[in-house]
Amino acid sequence: MTVDAYLQETGSGAYADFLVPDLTSGHGSPVDLVLLLESPHGDELHAKHPLAGRAGRDALAFLAGNVDAGISLGEEVARRHKRGDFRVAIVNVSQVPLQRQAITTATPLDDKQWTAVEGLRRSGAREVQTLRAARRQYAECLLSDLDRRVALLGISPTTTVAAAGKFAQMFWRSLSSAPTCALLEVPHPARRQWTRAAGDAAGRLGLLRERFGVASTALSK
Repeated sequence: MTVDAYLQETGSGAYADFLVPDLTSGHGSPVDLVLLLESPHGDELHAKHPLAGRAGRDALAFLAGNVDAGISLGEEVARRHKRGDFRVAIVNVSQVPLQRQAITTATPLDDKQWTAVEGLRRSGAREVQTLRAARRQYAECLLSDLDRRVALLGISPTTTVAAAGKFAQMFWRSLSSAPTCALLEVPHPARRQWTRAAGDAAGRLGLLRERFGVASTALSK
């Protein structure tokens, strides 16, 4: 098995157990807010949806204010989707983990392969096209799949896409045909970065919170 096959897992291949599906309608329903992140970690593998762990709880607390500390943003959005409300979506660039420590069962990759994948994750490049050849090969696998999934979202010029973290921002910039929308580049919610943000980042996070509030009002009707 290859790294390419792992990164392009769709849920029916050899690595299906490691796939965490995006939280989207799956049928192009209009979406008000899309949160784009990097990849699932251990809590997400267990829950089988994005933003299920501490970062997800911190994200919901930031966006919604006084909430049950046991509820993550991923869980809240998943509940809304079950009610037929799809105007908030959560998407990962990679639907499989990009960190070896996220996986506690038998690893799908060997040491050399993990070194390559984690090197891509930490690259800090602005666009996929500027990566060195070895990393670019894996990045293009992810980019191709992300292109496909973004095209299925009901993104319009009134949609806000919040690309959280440098990795997600790199991939959004690199899409072959990024849809027209309002783009917010914000920190990743891990390690309480949202509550510690200052300056322009804090301003963009304030806009994200406002947009989440508007989408939440629409969803509750």
